[in-house]
Amino acid sequence: MKRKLEIDWMELDAAFQTGSWEMQSYLDLETGEVVTVTDEVSGYLEEPPEYELPDWMQHAIEQARQVEEGYGTRYIAIPGR
Repeated sequence: MKRKLEIDWMELDAAFQTGSWEMQSYLDLETGEVVTVTDEVSGYLEEPPEYELPDWMQHAIEQARQVEEGYGTRYIAIPGR
C-alpha cells in the first residue's frame, strides 16, 4: 500500500549532515518527522535517573522510547555522512 508522506527535506538533509556517534536521527514513517536521539537520552532509557528531569528531557526520553519500540516498522535510521 502506497501512502503519501510529507517530509521536511531541509530537516532530513540536516539529519544526514549532522549525524555523529553521539546522536542518531530517525525518520518517522507515519508523520514524516525527523527524531534525533542523543546517547545521553538513550542512557536514560537503560538507567533512569534518581532525580526528576525537566519536561523537555522527559519528552526526549519518551520520543526515544517510541523510536526503540517502533524501530524498523515506524522509524528508520537516517545514516550520517
